[in-house]
Amino acid sequence: MVDTIKYAEDLKKISTLSKEFAEGIRRATADSFGWGLEQMADSYISIFERFCPFEEGDRVELVKDVPCEGGWSSCRHFLIREAKATVHARGYSNDKFSFDVIFDEESWIDDKGEVHPIETNKHTFGLNETYFRKII
Repeated sequence: MVDTIKYAEDLKKISTLSKEFAEGIRRATADSFGWGLEQMADSYISIFERFCPFEEGDRVELVKDVPCEGGWSSCRHFLIREAKATVHARGYSNDKFSFDVIFDEESWIDDKGEVHPIETNKHTFGLNETYFRKII
């Protein structure tokens, strides 16, 4: 699961909670460690918020089919172009923004080929920004 903003906010909490541990570090860094850590976290959040294409709660749709191999093979019938989803969490890895999304039409197919919609306890699917466009 990804949640970049939460991770950055956790860094700020760590900075606050680490005052005792950081005493030696502050002496070695002329008392700028905590300030520098907060500045880095604030900068990261600001840049992330400015350039991330989607926010939590945004409605998106797939712009292409998702390759469904391994554990995702049973999802290939709904992880297709134009499938609609809601952004649940955001992150950044491998030079791309990444998103955990919940698809509107998640389902599974039994051994007789019958489709069974999933109404509650839907899964989140992690995909990068190249798979989505925002819908209104």
